[in-house]
Amino acid sequence: MGEDKKTPANENVWYLLATAYGGNHKKNQRIWNSWFCRCYSPKEKAILSKEIDCDIDDFLPWSEEETQHIEAVFNNAIREGSTIPNADEFIDFRHLVFEGNVDFSRFIFTSKVLFSEADFKGTARFSHSVFMHNTCFRGTHFAQHVTFENTCFDAAVELPNSHPLNSNKLKPLRARGQVNFSNAIFEKMVSFNSTKFKANAFFTNVKFIQDAYFIKTDFWSVGFIEANFSSRAFFDEAVFRDAVVFSRCDFDHPTRFYQTKFIDGYPQFDSTFLHQNTIFSAQNEFWPAKDYLNGKNPSKDDLVHAKETCAKIRHLLASNGLSSDAHFFFRREMALESQESTCSAKIPLLLYGTFSDYGYSIRKPSGWLLFIFFFGALVFGFYFLNIHPLTPYKEIIDLIYAATAMSFTNVFPIFGLRELLVDGDAVGPLPICLKVFSAFQTVVSLPLIFLFGLGVRNRFRLR
Repeated sequence: MGEDKKTPANENVWYLLATAYGGNHKKNQRIWNSWFCRCYSPKEKAILSKEIDCDIDDFLPWSEEETQHIEAVFNNAIREGSTIPNADEFIDFRHLVFEGNVDFSRFIFTSKVLFSEADFKGTARFSHSVFMHNTCFRGTHFAQHVTFENTCFDAAVELPNSHPLNSNKLKPLRARGQVNFSNAIFEKMVSFNSTKFKANAFFTNVKFIQDAYFIKTDFWSVGFIEANFSSRAFFDEAVFRDAVVFSRCDFDHPTRFYQTKFIDGYPQFDSTFLHQNTIFSAQNEFWPAKDYLNGKNPSKDDLVHAKETCAKIRHLLASNGLSSDAHFFFRREMALESQESTCSAKIPLLLYGTFSDYGYSIRKPSGWLLFIFFFGALVFGFYFLNIHPLTPYKEIIDLIYAATAMSFTNVFPIFGLRELLVDGDAVGPLPICLKVFSAFQTVVSLPLIFLFGLGVRNRFRLR
């Protein structure tokens, strides 16, 4: 819709109610919240007052003086016949032009809210507000700074008893609603810091011209599809509790995912351009548990998307010389590969992960080497003492030494110390079972020694 066909905000009954006292925002907030929450119980009002950090007295019914003032506002409205809107209807700000600065801070929107294709010429403030039903900012244009800091999008829709998704037929089911910012344009800085998206959020084809802040934002399911970040984007300490999609997005400047937490799935970066200096935190606490897919019957696409995400981030970090961080995502990539692979291909990957954490652990291969060494020393010591039961104490010490030396040279044959440490005449010929055991020690220890060296190389970034 062209701008000439849009309606000035001061001709809209909802905006008249929201600005009944002009620039007195505290009074406007009270008038709005009292009207829309008048049917709520005292307990519900107490919860809402805490959510938006206001005095519970703000929910008291309008005084006679306030009622007369608001009736006068609507009687003198530009559009004739304007009446106070019904609080049970959806709140309609569609196709409006907001010429000046707008402040909806600490407003409670108890019904469905539509800001579709509205134009905000001045700054817009929605901080500490609560949206309790589906909310739509589709195609909205913000020309100046806009803030949704500490806002709660708690949209939910009631499914009737007969709805097929409602397994409990005795009472309505509350299903997660949605908040839609698709095709919106933010020309200046926008802040969603500490915002709670308890609804499914859509940012399809959104244009962020200047910096976009999502610091400590709490998302459930969210989709940034074909979104364009022309400046920096900050997702520091944000939490993504469910699916998150960054598909066909452009991040033209550095983006920060510092200490960003992905709880129940990896972000999808399909056909997305990430700036080379994008920051990711490489610690387990910020990424899904390695067994997060257990019990979910994941599709092959789920595993492919997760693996591609790890590979994409790994290449990005490796190109910046962050080899330790890059190997963190390599290990995750290998773990996902083991879940996707066939049985024959899965076994080597599982062994690789179990004995060396995919070439990164020093503790695992060294621990297994020590176990094989000490177990071998016990086996050989038991054998030597068994065939020499009545030997003097000094000779027992010699036999224990011989058992230890025999196990050590089997486990570490690369040092070539057998002739130096093991006296063949003193040990005597070994039975076939111990010869097989010695061969087993040598065969198993060689790959463990290699994995130990690989872990040292990767841990200390040796070339």
